[in-house]
Amino acid sequence: MTATAVGHLVRAGLLVYLGGEMATPDIHPDQVAALARRRDLPALLDRHALPCTAPGTQCACARQACGGLIPVPYCTEHGRTAEPAMEWHPAGGIRCTHLTRPAPRTGDVPAPVPGR
Repeated sequence: MTATAVGHLVRAGLLVYLGGEMATPDIHPDQVAALARRRDLPALLDRHALPCTAPGTQCACARQACGGLIPVPYCTEHGRTAEPAMEWHPAGGIRCTHLTRPAPRTGDVPAPVPGR
């Protein structure tokens, strides 16, 4: 497992660093084994990013129904070298589901009842 992969798993809260050197992180093999046994691991690792600005025409990332995207390393806007500010949320989670819902139309809101 690469240091980058370990870093992603630590930031996701799935692993814990044991050492202080980030270039060569120390992690306990039992942590990795326990993580590998989780049935929900693919869902834990599938996260969408909502960029703070709209993606441009040069964006190579996969777009999602929630308006988020899955960044790819070679994207000039959202890849490794760009490091844009983004809000991350788990795929299929509460935030993703909320963003996927259509916005309510103004005609759907009941009018206030006078005298109440």
